[in-house]
Amino acid sequence: MATEHALLSLLGLGGLMPPPILNHYTSMQGLLSIVETGRIRASHVRYLNDSSEIATMWKVVLGRLKERLSAVEPTEDKTYLSEVIKLAESRPLSNEFVASFSEKDDDLSQWRSYCPSGAGFSIGFSSATLRSQWVSNPSGGEPSFVGAQLLKVLYLSEGDTAELDRTIDAIFELAARFHGTPGFYGPLSREKIVPAWLSVIAPSYKNSAFRNESEWRLVLNKPHKPMPSAFP
Repeated sequence: MATEHALLSLLGLGGLMPPPILNHYTSMQGLLSIVETGRIRASHVRYLNDSSEIATMWKVVLGRLKERLSAVEPTEDKTYLSEVIKLAESRPLSNEFVASFSEKDDDLSQWRSYCPSGAGFSIGFSSATLRSQWVSNPSGGEPSFVGAQLLKVLYLSEGDTAELDRTIDAIFELAARFHGTPGFYGPLSREKIVPAWLSVIAPSYKNSAFRNESEWRLVLNKPHKPMPSAFP
């Protein structure tokens, strides 16, 4: 259902809250690092177990946008869609960091995937704490605001893109709402808002083959200034 995507909650359109506890599967080394530092590390999207995840999502999104483009008459909407597609295809490399969690605290597939030689741990974290939007500075300086979002992963089956279509519609609604409002570098344009938000939600989609993981992802967007490598 459309309300399952956390993005829709951000847009004020409803959305499911995460369960009180989310579980992080890790190795003995990972557990010791978390206990000793009080922090858990997020991985750049380029270094996820399946580095093709983001590229696959963008391929599906661009395909859906191009199908919409071919279905509309030569109007202002067609020009708008053409510009959105152009900007999406020339987008900069993704610069998001991801930490993964599961609703399940004892799942065989995740023991095998994330715990070397089957020896590892499932650590429960408060989802309310994970929703923090700040990253602590290990050197003791001021924390950095990174706009972290805790997103429920949605699993796409080949040919089944109804949920993705609803998310695209929500992003277009967001773009229309904020078009022309003041931004850091001048008025915001709907053409640029759409690919920017698609970049935010891209890490929250995976192939349906991983559906059993019941995953949530904490997605952090790297700010322009240097960012500490860990968060509380």
